[in-house]
Amino acid sequence: MKILLGSVAPDDSYKVVGYRKNLDDICEDGECSEINAVEMLDFIEYPNHRDFILHLVKKLRHDGVLYIGGTDIVNFSLGVFNKSIPLDKANEIMFGTANTPVKVGVTCLEEVRKILLTTELRITKQICEPNFIIGARRP
Repeated sequence: MKILLGSVAPDDSYKVVGYRKNLDDICEDGECSEINAVEMLDFIEYPNHRDFILHLVKKLRHDGVLYIGGTDIVNFSLGVFNKSIPLDKANEIMFGTANTPVKVGVTCLEEVRKILLTTELRITKQICEPNFIIGARRP
């Protein structure tokens, strides 16, 4: 099972479940071949990021892949400071749009990386701009 947390799936192979904090009623532990949560951390309160990430890891089957991301506060701040992110884009990044839930937390790629390194997952991809994506595979 491939799950997308968010709003727009890249193709029809994903089960789109919206902006959910818990997948227990969607899938069993160890059932998912892929979880795509690239925009989710912005919608989870920062103190709950670790528990949320560990919840997603628990849902992956062996050889399953997790893609997770959100706003990287370090790169975002630098972009605003250096004026490479215009004010209208900065507001969209920080507060979302009328089509998204309210954003309630930010972090950075390095913090998520540290959490993932405490699990058995192997990090396979890291992309960081104002928003980051980190991919990891369960052996």
